[in-house]
Amino acid sequence: MNVYTVRPKALDSEQEKELLHLLNVPKYKVVKVFSWWIAWKYLYMGLLKLNIDGASKGNPGESGGWTILRNSRGQLVLVGSYLYGICMNMEAKIKALRSDLHLLREYGLQDYEIIIETYSKLQVDMVNQRSKASWKLWSLLGKIFSTLRHFNFHLQQTYR
Repeated sequence: MNVYTVRPKALDSEQEKELLHLLNVPKYKVVKVFSWWIAWKYLYMGLLKLNIDGASKGNPGESGGWTILRNSRGQLVLVGSYLYGICMNMEAKIKALRSDLHLLREYGLQDYEIIIETYSKLQVDMVNQRSKASWKLWSLLGKIFSTLRHFNFHLQQTYR
């Protein structure tokens, strides 16, 4: 569903107003807004869904990550958050995935089929090796690749 809204354009001075009038530029701009329905979809029995994210305040800045693990009925199984100190935004996202994989192994959940969802398309592409990563992330990604060999997983992007 597409929604169009009209918002007034701010004009700073009388000269700008005159110039826009002479050039026949409208005083309003049209903004196209996209919207769609997003809802929890039940999984097949035995599947787990892991939602993850990492972020930093600034780039670099104080950073952390979080995880939510749900079973096939949508019930919470595990919730966690992490602090990583000062790092870049994408580094925080990759560290969040690494932390979550270690947590899953610690609880013996690596034998389940797991759908891993994150907001970051770039993170998904780097882990699925469809996008090149910065050399600063190679070490972290190498650890993730070696850990993921023990999991039956599908990593995908989700919407906020």
